[in-house]
Amino acid sequence: MIVVSSVVLATVVGAVLRISPESSQSYWYDEAVTVWLLREPFVDLLKSIAQTENTPPLYYVAAWAWTRLFGDGEFALRSLSGMAGIATIPVTFLAGRALVSKRAGVVAAWLVAVSPVLVWYSQEARAYAFLVFLCTTSVWLFAEARAGRGVWLAAWAVVSAIALTAHYYAMFLVAAEALWLIAESRGRRRMVWAAVAVPAVIGAALLPLASHQQDNGRGQWIAGISLHRRLEAGAKQLLGGENVQLAWFVWIAAFAVAVGVILFYGTPRARRGAGTAAVLAASAVLVPLAVAAVAQLRPNPYVLDTWLARNVIASLPLVAIVLGAALTVRRLGVAGPIAAAAVVLFAVTVEIDHRNDNRKTDWRGLAAALKSNPAKGVVVSPGHEQTVLRLYHEGLRGVGLDGANVKTLIVAIHAGDEDDVLCDPGDPGEGCFFPPAGARTSSTMTRDFQIERFEWAQPVSVAGGTRTTSIFDAGLGPRLFLTATG
Repeated sequence: MIVVSSVVLATVVGAVLRISPESSQSYWYDEAVTVWLLREPFVDLLKSIAQTENTPPLYYVAAWAWTRLFGDGEFALRSLSGMAGIATIPVTFLAGRALVSKRAGVVAAWLVAVSPVLVWYSQEARAYAFLVFLCTTSVWLFAEARAGRGVWLAAWAVVSAIALTAHYYAMFLVAAEALWLIAESRGRRRMVWAAVAVPAVIGAALLPLASHQQDNGRGQWIAGISLHRRLEAGAKQLLGGENVQLAWFVWIAAFAVAVGVILFYGTPRARRGAGTAAVLAASAVLVPLAVAAVAQLRPNPYVLDTWLARNVIASLPLVAIVLGAALTVRRLGVAGPIAAAAVVLFAVTVEIDHRNDNRKTDWRGLAAALKSNPAKGVVVSPGHEQTVLRLYHEGLRGVGLDGANVKTLIVAIHAGDEDDVLCDPGDPGEGCFFPPAGARTSSTMTRDFQIERFEWAQPVSVAGGTRTTSIFDAGLGPRLFLTATG
């Protein structure tokens, strides 16, 4: 009864964190792409996924149906990911129980409930919460299937196949589980091979889509970022610290201590279960990392470098299970529960700091401010941010910028990016603007943008940097130029 109550409480706490006011913040670029896709007819949606995305279609199909019921507002659409994130909490308990023990499963469920990274992606209109939920369910069913019951094996096959349709990175975990099942298939080889064939067939069926997306350049931007930079960003994101070196040290040390406790004081079952979780987590993180490293050293069209921290977050429930196994070793006595409570409270503290420091850009507030200054044109730099602004400033359509003469110029600058936007007339940078002299100026502020207004008595020519892309003509009055970075 205590175990069930603990899991229920963890799920409630996780639900409160995920279904919260933060779920109503403005969309950011990736989410805006999702919204525009979901507004298309279903057949057009399927066609567009191949052209604009680098993930399989499951999330978009589910979200398309979801928006027909609840709309595509921020809270409504993100609640789909929220449901997947909430469901991951009790499934983590089931996986931890199957691999190690009930007590380890409870601790793991609490760690997942308050994980800053998992909460964040449970509030995002993308496929990551689906990836985590389905992969964690696959781990649970894998652990049960190893005991020999055919129904668990069949369930594992179905869920693992579905996981592959949510995100390509599920293949690293599913492949490790499949190899493990094959290696242990004594006495039921035919049954295991039949089960493994299900995700294998689905994976093969997704290859043409993945190849087409790769040919279209989907995801190639990732390889343009050095692996070192991505590892640093991953440390901040996954390990919860701005001081990258300290974050790595603290968490690696904590994990090493946990492994040591399990090896020296854990029961044989705890050692086996935690070892299984650790190997599967390593497969989900280190195998694609090795592939990325090879691709960086020796570029090859058949070896893809798409490693990002957010693509490997399905490993976090597995890491939570390892920590849960260490914190519930009986020989620790009362120190175990105290340490478990301390770790959970620390994670809550990190989640609060993460929430305060990582608010999404308030594009809705910017659009409202711009509507109070009627404008004929809007220029967005970088150009892809236009995708977000158009969600909140309807009626914009693209026109050319070439040598426009203006009497009124409004520049909205993302907080802290003045030097990147308003450049020196003698040295124009890429994607920035410099207003001609003699303007009457005024400033206003939104939460995330500084809005500068320039007015001249006579029309003047306004120059822009070489990467300024386009004007959006709203047909509302004097010309307005907007550049936003971030």
